[in-house]
Amino acid sequence: MSELVLTQQANPGAMGANLAAVFVDTAGQPSFVGSDGAAKKLMDSNRPVVASNITITPGPITMNFPAGRIILSPGANSTLVINSFVTVNTLVFAMAAANDSTGRVTAVESGAGNFTVYSTAPAANMPVNFLVIN
Repeated sequence: MSELVLTQQANPGAMGANLAAVFVDTAGQPSFVGSDGAAKKLMDSNRPVVASNITITPGPITMNFPAGRIILSPGANSTLVINSFVTVNTLVFAMAAANDSTGRVTAVESGAGNFTVYSTAPAANMPVNFLVIN
């Protein structure tokens, strides 16, 4: 099993009570260990983990998954994704999944029930992977 270790510490380099880890459990579900030491699921196990590829057309799109891939339309400067997993305090990570000559993800802003991916205008359809962490 591989894991990504995230720390939030007042004393850099000290591993202790503030340790948290993100990992995939034995059932294949994204999970994390909080600072209390308890393992928790990142999502409801009754819902799919990752969305299918969805092409973004002008206007918002509804995509209720904690992880997935969207495809930004050529020339798009921002794309609103309606997502029931997102709150104003949610961490949403988005990264281009293919090289585009002009398109870059510049920012992601979470809101109540949605997030916005800001980008420089891609020259062609640009896939963007996202991950929602509460």
